[in-house]
Amino acid sequence: MEGDPRFFTDPAVVAHYKAHVARLLNRVNTVDGIRYGDHPAVLAWELLNEPRGRGLDKEGARLRAWIDDVAREVKTHAPGHLVGTGEEGFEPSPEGYEPGFWSRSGSPVLRTPGASFTRNTASPYIDFASVHFYPESWGLGGVDTAEAGARWIREHAAIARSLGKPLFVGELGLRNEGDFDVSQRRALYRGWLECLRKEGVGAGALWMFANDARPEAWDHYTFYYRDGTLPGDPVNRYADLVMEAAAAERPGAAVSTGW
Repeated sequence: MEGDPRFFTDPAVVAHYKAHVARLLNRVNTVDGIRYGDHPAVLAWELLNEPRGRGLDKEGARLRAWIDDVAREVKTHAPGHLVGTGEEGFEPSPEGYEPGFWSRSGSPVLRTPGASFTRNTASPYIDFASVHFYPESWGLGGVDTAEAGARWIREHAAIARSLGKPLFVGELGLRNEGDFDVSQRRALYRGWLECLRKEGVGAGALWMFANDARPEAWDHYTFYYRDGTLPGDPVNRYADLVMEAAAAERPGAAVSTGW
């Protein structure tokens, strides 16, 4: 989320956001009669999609204050659900990461003012760490992409562990018409999914797994498991990789080739 930084600091705007949270979580599902804040089908709530805090203080203290405030509000109305920030994992400095590699990468992802993954994850109102990874959009394409993704996962997982919280890699995406052909993208995804498993990451998801009715042109990262096909059909791109990764988490489990 980028825009006017007053979204995070103006009392009237923050109050409006919190009122929206209260209204949403206190709404009763018209199908089953269960309040959203109590619903067993909900694992967690994210505060915002990709908050960056640009225009706030460089160290991310003001964004952290907003996170504490609104996450506390969510927990008031949904005490049995987990809460995450929805952030990408940026930092204002490479402290706590491998500075040599990230300096060589030339990407500003660990020099992004306004948000600190470590500071935000340490909030007592946040239950799990959140990161995304889009190397092409972040200037991390090329020969170092595989290593960059593995480091992004490993280093953020280590920080989350040090804070006693699991890591959720909520979005992991390579463009269908980007720097890599489909065989290269498959190899990168397979390696990163294995890295998630080895690092004990709480959960991970490729962006984006679409239903058959959703046009591919709507998103540059779309893949499918189309009705009437096998997971490894080239039309699906990565469905078989996701299923392989899920099976690896459950040794001895059989992987179905259809719904």
